[in-house]
Formats: sequence, structure tokens, C-alpha cells
Amino acid sequence: MEIERVNSGTEVQTLFSQKGQSDRYWYNNNFKVGADYFINKNNTIGAMVNGYFNGWNEDFNNATQIRSMQGTLDSSVLSKNITRSNYRNLSYNLNFKSVLDTSGRELSVDLDYADNYANRKTTYDNSYTYTALNQTVNELIKNRTPSNIDIYAIKLDYTHPFSKSIKMETGFKVSWVKTDNDLQFTHFQNNQWSNDPLRSNHFIYNENVNAGYVNLRKEYKNTNIQVGLRVEQTNSKGDLVTTNEVVKRDYLDFFPSASLNHNFNDNNSVGLTYSRRITRPSYDDLNPFEYYLDRYTYSQGNPFLKPEYTNTYELSYTLLKKYTASLGYTKTTDVITQVILPAPEKSALFQTDRNLAEQLSYSFNLSIPFTFTKWWSSNTNFTAFNNQFKSPNLNGQVLDNNQAAFQVYHSQTFTINSTLSIDASGNYQSEIIWGTLKIQPQYAMDLGVSKSFYKKKFNVKMALNDVFNTRNAKISSAFPGLDYKLYQKNDTRTARLTLSYKFGNNQVKESRKRETGLDSEAGRVKN
Repeated sequence: MEIERVNSGTEVQTLFSQKGQSDRYWYNNNFKVGADYFINKNNTIGAMVNGYFNGWNEDFNNATQIRSMQGTLDSSVLSKNITRSNYRNLSYNLNFKSVLDTSGRELSVDLDYADNYANRKTTYDNSYTYTALNQTVNELIKNRTPSNIDIYAIKLDYTHPFSKSIKMETGFKVSWVKTDNDLQFTHFQNNQWSNDPLRSNHFIYNENVNAGYVNLRKEYKNTNIQVGLRVEQTNSKGDLVTTNEVVKRDYLDFFPSASLNHNFNDNNSVGLTYSRRITRPSYDDLNPFEYYLDRYTYSQGNPFLKPEYTNTYELSYTLLKKYTASLGYTKTTDVITQVILPAPEKSALFQTDRNLAEQLSYSFNLSIPFTFTKWWSSNTNFTAFNNQFKSPNLNGQVLDNNQAAFQVYHSQTFTINSTLSIDASGNYQSEIIWGTLKIQPQYAMDLGVSKSFYKKKFNVKMALNDVFNTRNAKISSAFPGLDYKLYQKNDTRTARLTLSYKFGNNQVKESRKRETGLDSEAGRVKN
């Protein structure tokens, strides 16, 4: 990672130049165990347990040089950061499904609980050298951030067909979430570790969401119509215990949706959809703790984040049941956006999430699958869009960024024979502006080969991602008065070998595919 930036927080501008390298080692696993008991042909009770025990270690070395605008070296910082993290998730589900009669009336109930635990320990070994004084000062600090997230949910869904062409779906869901985060910051002085009360924090967040919904679907000969309404009542409380800062919110929201699909004939159809939805911040993003690259570069959570609301409109046209073109418009208020901002009092740059006033987006999408021969096919997806971000007051500045851009994805599949196939794909994204970030064009290519043996029971797949090692991030400032350039290159050129073997009786009934009551809440856990 490389960062070049101009610091304007003092009367004299200075140039910060940073170069760093991170070695990160991941240890990932997951498991899922479930069983269904068929009480009779109409009633089923089931249970499921899933989770993971993961971790990652990171060694990060970062060197920062601070110069005058004329190039004279003022000072430098060498940082060695060692992080050890582990994560645990255990989710439990108990469910019941009943087919009430032959008309298709169904009732299902889910009871869920998830226990999430994370612990991150980081040691910062910093060395500051001041050129004019010919002096070096060493600083050794560390933090520990244990975090517990408990999630409970009850969900009930009911389906009622009024006739063969009219169906109603309704239900409710209640969820409770509690997160407990304790940042323990210590520094090494006088040959001993002591607590740093200015940097240590304890943050507790509680959330309760009560939701109900109803969907109605009507099928005509050539037209399908669906309308729905979801109502959510939310109670949340964020408590920064250390400073006694409390953020409480109670609100009621309505989320209507509607869709219409019409088939003119077997080759031509159109669709029109509208929906309003809510996206709540992740639990990590609400955590106000600071994580340091060095004294002058850090990230920080935001306990004052509000949920964002999006209204989406889309008109689509499908030709020959495979070629699709669509026009879309979305308006998001209080849009949650990652931003990079200055902290002038610290001569620092920090990354956080903020609510911008709104995002307006216009898009055009074209999907073109094509078959050249029985052994050669392709798929092309093209999207052109225009994003506009607005905020009347972001760190004392007016933000109004607007830019058109496009994305292209193309894949080719070669079926050599019934057991051997080759896939090649590539993607390109033009320069875009996202909030306060200007992101330079990105592009890459992937390859894959799949071969099956023993009557297709044994399958071998080799995949090579980012063949030419081109995936990287080049970001500059789109924020008024802030001058920086960031380059980051992850280890994206990777090879993956996957082996799978199917055994036993393939006529055994598959497990039920269903959603639990934790899906939306679990998606807000970043670990």
C-alpha cells in the first residue's frame, strides 16, 4: 500500500509519503448440520446448527516520511503492527412447517439464536525520528477488542391461495440484537503496561425490530401482478459507556413494493418494478473504536450512523426469453458511504462511514447470452450508470459529486466433451466517483477448467483468478480541499483446486432449502 498526501492542517503545508506491506494468514472453516422429522405427510419439524471457528494473523510494516513541500525531510515514522484475531459463530435454528390443506395453505415457524464472538489483539511498535533534533523516540502500545454479538429471532410465514390465480403471503418477524464491545488500550512505560483511559472505550448496542408483511399475487393469462407492504418498528440504543454518550432511536417505517410482468407473446415480455427498502449499518460500523495504521492514518467507527432508505424503479424488456435490457433509477437518502477525511488537529487522515444526504443513480443494463455452436457459448453483461452524491455539510464542506461510468463483464464457455469444459471471463470498470473517493479504472481476467471422472461422480476444477495480476485499487480524493493518492495491491492472482465426489444413493430426498430468521441480521456481522 502506498499513500501520498498533502497535509494542510497547519500553517505550513507538508507532504506525507507512506509505503507499507501486509502479510495476512487466514484460517477459515465452516460447518452445517441439520435434520428434518416428518411427523406425517403434512407436518415437518426440523433443526439446524451451523457456524465457524475462524481467525487471521497480520504482520504489517509501514514507513512514513514527512517532508516540506520543497522536499526537505522533517521526520519519519516506522510502524510494525502485529495483529492476531479469532472469530466464532454458532447459530441454532428450530423450525416447523405445516401444509394445512390441499389448496396450498402453508404455515412455517422459525426460532433462531446466534452467538458471535470476536477478539482482535494488535501490538503497535512505532519509532519516530526527528531530523532536525537527530532524535529517535520509540513507542510501544497495544489494544485488545473482545466483541460479543447475540441475536434472537422469531419468524412466522403463512401462505393462503384464494384461487389458482390469486395468492396471499403474510407473516411477521421479531428480532433482538445485543452487541458488547470493549476496547482495552494500553501503553508500555517505565517497564510496565498501563491502561490508556483516553483511548480505551466500552460500547454496548441494543436493537429490537418488529416487522410484519403482506404480499398479494394475481396471475392473468399473460400478466402477473404483485403488490406488497412491509411495516417495521425499530428500537435501538447505542451506549458509549466510557464517555456516557447515548444514541437512542425509535422509528416506524413502511416499505411498499409492486411489480408487473406482461408477456406479449412467446418472444417478447416487459416488466415494471418498484420497491422501497432499508439498509441498516453493520454492527462493526457502529462501533466507535479506532484502528491505527500509524499515528497519522487510522479508521474509526461511527455510532451515529442512521439506516439508509432506497427507492428503486426498473423497467425491463426480454426478447426470446434470454436477451434482457433494463432501465433503472434509484434514490437513496442518508446513504451510508465509506469516506476518507482529514483530522487536522492530528495531522492525520482517517477512514470512516458517514450518512450522506442522498445518492441518485440512473442505470442501463444489457444482458446478451449467445451460443455460437453446441460446444461454444458466451455471455456479455453491460451496465452504464450515473451516480450523484450530495451532502450539504460533510466536515464543514459541501459535497456534490456526479460522474457517468460503465461496467462490462464477458465470459466464454467451451464444452470440449461431456466431461471437460473450459471457462474464460473478464471484466472492466471505468473510473467512478463513490462518495468522497475517485476510483481509477479496474480490469481483470479469470480462467477455469473442469473435468469429471467415474460417470461424473468425481469432479476436478482448476481456477486461476486475475491471470495478469491487474486487480488493484488506485484512489484519489473527490472531497473539496483534500489532496491524497492511495494505491493498494492485494494478492489477487491465485490458483484454486477443487475436488468433489458424489457417493451414495442419489435418489435420497434433498434437505429443504429455506431461509432462517437470522439471515438479514447475520449479514450485518462482518467477521
